[in-house]
Amino acid sequence: MPRWPAGLHVACGSLPAVGGRNRRIPSSPVAGFWHQQVGDLFAAAGPAVVNGAGMAAALSGPSGMGEKWDVQLVQVTTSSGLAVQTLAQVWRAVSGIRQNLLMQTVNGGQDDLGVVCPILSPGEQLAVIWSGANPGDTAQATIRGIRYVLTDG
Repeated sequence: MPRWPAGLHVACGSLPAVGGRNRRIPSSPVAGFWHQQVGDLFAAAGPAVVNGAGMAAALSGPSGMGEKWDVQLVQVTTSSGLAVQTLAQVWRAVSGIRQNLLMQTVNGGQDDLGVVCPILSPGEQLAVIWSGANPGDTAQATIRGIRYVLTDG
C-alpha cells in the first residue's frame, strides 16, 4: 500500500486533477461572490428594414452572466407611423424560436404595449414581428422595465 507524504490527501483535493479518484474539490460558482444590482431597462430591438412582403423582425434580450430583464413596456414604431395599419406582435423567444405571444396591436406603426412577461434570462429574447408595413420602412422596438445585473462590488 503506498504511503502519501504529509499534506497530500486525495479527499482534500491537494493532488493534481488526473481523473479517476484524484479529482479536485468543485469550486464555488462565481455568481455566489457577486451582488445583484437593480436598474432601469432601456433597450432597443432593431432597427429592421421591412422586406417586400411587408414583414420585419427584431430580437433583443439579456446577454451577460446573471443579467435578467423584467419587461413591462414595449414601444413599437415604423418610419411611416400610423399612416398604414400594421400588425406588430411581441413574442417571448428562446434562441430565436418564438415560444409565447405576449401582446399584439394593429397600430404597429406607433404604439405602446404593456407586456406581462416572465423574467428573461440569457438565451431568452423578446421578438417583435411586424406584418403589413410599407416595404422599405424601418421598424424598431424600445423595451423598458427593470434590469438585474451582477456586480463585483
